[in-house]
Amino acid sequence: MLAPVHVKKMEKGRTEALAKERIGKVGLADKVVFMADGRILEEGKPEEIFSNPKTPEARQFLRSVL
Repeated sequence: MLAPVHVKKMEKGRTEALAKERIGKVGLADKVVFMADGRILEEGKPEEIFSNPKTPEARQFLRSVL
């Protein structure tokens, strides 16, 4: 099951996104990775993932939180 994401700024300009409760901050990240059952389903820039998710799981998740 996919969950909303929380974004945390890391050192050296990196951003880490963790599964939490706020999807709106994901746009601040350099890269978004959708995972399920320990495997990567989809990854890319937030604007690419949000505008054109490739996997059914990512599409379903984004419909539920946006």
